[in-house]
Amino acid sequence: MKRKSVWKAAGVLVTMLILCEIILPSSWKMAARGISLVSSILYFLYLNRKAIAVRWSKKAGKKQPRKNATLVQLEPDYKKLFVQQAALRIQEKMQQKFAGGKICLCEADIIRLAYLKRPLCVAIEGVDGFSHMNISMTEDGMFRMSLFTLVDFDTISDDQSEKQEHTLDEV
Repeated sequence: MKRKSVWKAAGVLVTMLILCEIILPSSWKMAARGISLVSSILYFLYLNRKAIAVRWSKKAGKKQPRKNATLVQLEPDYKKLFVQQAALRIQEKMQQKFAGGKICLCEADIIRLAYLKRPLCVAIEGVDGFSHMNISMTEDGMFRMSLFTLVDFDTISDDQSEKQEHTLDEV
C-alpha cells in the first residue's frame, strides 16, 4: 500500500467524522460514526487487497499436503525419430546403390545435414576403389550421395611420379 493512498484514506475518514459532527443531529451521530468507521475499514482492505490475497494463498498452500507428481511425457521425441528415419533411409539408399557398403552415421551428423543443409563427408567400407562418401539433402527431403577417394600425397613416392613423367614424354 502506498503512503499517498493511506494519507488520502485518513483524510477522507477525518473529513467524514468532522462533517458528521457538524451537520448531523445528535441522534444520528453514532450511526454516522459507525458507517464512516466501517467504510474506512473496507477502503483500507480494498487498498491492501493484493497483500491480503498473497498472505491467504501462502496460508492455504501450507495447509495442503504437497503431492509429489511425476510428469509423463506422452509426446514422442520427434528429433530422435527423425534421426532414426534418416539413418534408415541413408542405409537403404546405400544398399541399393552400393551393395555391401557400410556407413556409420551419428546423430549430430544427421542433424547437421537436415537443419544446416551442409553436406556430410563420411568414411565408408566395402566399396571397391572408394573410401569416402559425400551425402547432401535436397529441398524435397531426398538424399544425394557421391563416392570419392581421398589421396594421401605422403604415400606417393617420387619414383612413381618420375615414371609417369617419362611415359608422358615418350608418347
